[in-house]
Amino acid sequence: MAFKDTGKTPVEPEVAIHRIRITLTSLNVKSLEKVCADLIRGAKEKNLKVKGPVQMPTKTLRITTRKTPFVKKKNNSVPEDIAEISSIKI
Repeated sequence: MAFKDTGKTPVEPEVAIHRIRITLTSLNVKSLEKVCADLIRGAKEKNLKVKGPVQMPTKTLRITTRKTPFVKKKNNSVPEDIAEISSIKI
């Protein structure tokens, strides 16, 4: 069999692009920023495009508990934890 030259360059098959979105939630802002920095550094070492981190609105976690075993409407306490949310696109 002989190879026919058609004048066209061979076309490489297109590689599928995978997009990743990572959403991190933490009560400790310092640890959240550290993990974001580690993820971004690792992605840039592999020459990946990185968008972020993007600060998302904070969520206030409210858990209502009884102060006493007796039922009174005023004896409820509401401790609040504020969760920081961050999103990274790779």
